[in-house]
Amino acid sequence: MSTLPFPYLHKTVTITFGATEFAMAFHSQTAATMTMVRGVHAGVSEELTIAITPLRTGQFVISWQRTNKTTAVHVHDYQQKTVHSFVTTPEDTFLHLVGTLAVKE
Repeated sequence: MSTLPFPYLHKTVTITFGATEFAMAFHSQTAATMTMVRGVHAGVSEELTIAITPLRTGQFVISWQRTNKTTAVHVHDYQQKTVHSFVTTPEDTFLHLVGTLAVKE
C-alpha cells in the first residue's frame, strides 16, 4: 500500500459533474466539509468523515457515507484534473459519474 501524503489538506477542491458542482474542504485525513455550489441542493453543506487512500502520485481514492446513508467513492486524479464518482443512494440506485476537479489554494 502506498504511503504518499495527501497534499490537499487544508485546501478546497471544486468538483463538477455537468450542472452539479460542489466544494470539498479537506480538514484532515478523516474530515471534510462538502458544500453544494450549483445544482438542486445548492447551499447545502455537510460535515463528512472520510477515508483517503493514495493510489499513485496525484491520484487518491476518497470515500465517505453521508448522514442520509448515501455512500460515495471517488477516484481523484489531480494530474488529469478528473474525478470518477461511484455512488449508492439510500434507494439502492447506483451511479457512476465522471467529472472535473480544480484545487482552490
